[in-house]
Amino acid sequence: MRPPCAPGDFRFGRFDVQVGARRLLVDGQAAPLKSKALDLLIVLVRRAGQLLTRQQLMALTWPGLAVEDGNLSVQINALRKVLGRHTITTVPGRGYQFTAGVDAAVPPPAPASTERPRPVAAVPAALPATHLPRVLPPLIGRDEDLAGLAALVDGHALVTITGAGGIGKTRLTQALLHARLAHYPHGVCFIELGAVTQAGSVPTVIAAALGLRLPGDALPDALARALAPLTLLIALDNAEHLPAAVAAVAQALVSGAPGVRLLVTSQSRLRLAQESVYRLG
Repeated sequence: MRPPCAPGDFRFGRFDVQVGARRLLVDGQAAPLKSKALDLLIVLVRRAGQLLTRQQLMALTWPGLAVEDGNLSVQINALRKVLGRHTITTVPGRGYQFTAGVDAAVPPPAPASTERPRPVAAVPAALPATHLPRVLPPLIGRDEDLAGLAALVDGHALVTITGAGGIGKTRLTQALLHARLAHYPHGVCFIELGAVTQAGSVPTVIAAALGLRLPGDALPDALARALAPLTLLIALDNAEHLPAAVAAVAQALVSGAPGVRLLVTSQSRLRLAQESVYRLG
């Protein structure tokens, strides 16, 4: 008999994905699977049943890297040779879906903490669109800024990048979202506010970008309630012309959606007590 799954590992049919040991077993025997194909398999199995776009899969499998689109096809074909062609379904024009039933998936043990655990949210049928370019140009001279901003976002619910127009706030934000995509179970989403002229429409614009349906006159609190079960990173770009509306949304999300991280780019800060500011020089 096969041994039970270790914490953090997955089992489906004849296959065991041993995440910690970084190997795939077929009927208990190690399969000849290369490292990057295994990375892709782990991404797919963790999101079994979800429809993932090519862009999402590439960002999750090669976080922070610009790779050729054909690399994904190569790894998908390698997995199908081992798992069978019907394990990973191609949805024409949309992406891929791992369709094998996962028989066992044991979460890794949680670290000791004095905080009360948050309820685990159900993963939606599909991750929100990232609205990021498929391939980003190299980020020149901003490695320290990227590392500093990442540390700030990881530790704070609301971060505002401030700086003069054209200094590179948008480019840095996009690079961070690419690098952090795999860190959030419900993904990342880049939302451009430059073309939004009506302050009252900001919650609706955000909801639409995330694939949520809210009333046309939705208030920030309604958006917060919709996002409360999720863990994701949202970036609001070019927010300087809507300071009050963006501040109201940020306040509602910080208070009512504990799993959401919000990153705002603006020429000035929002002036909220919970706000951390990263000044881009």
